[in-house]
Amino acid sequence: MFKTPKVQICNGVACTKAGTQGFVHEWLLEYFNENEIGTCSCLGLCHDNFSVLYKGKAYSVFTKKTFKRIID
Repeated sequence: MFKTPKVQICNGVACTKAGTQGFVHEWLLEYFNENEIGTCSCLGLCHDNFSVLYKGKAYSVFTKKTFKRIID
């Protein structure tokens, strides 16, 4: 059975070209297990390139501290 990940990293064209997903994935591993992290299509925050979907809302996560503030 498919289970929706708790957090999803944008894999849209702009984010992919910027190469930021690796950084975001590393940061998310501090809060989530590998199987809780997934990907999603474009979140529309292309100008930021550090986009994640968490609890149904899109966020720009520029640093580890940014995401910590979101989940706290």
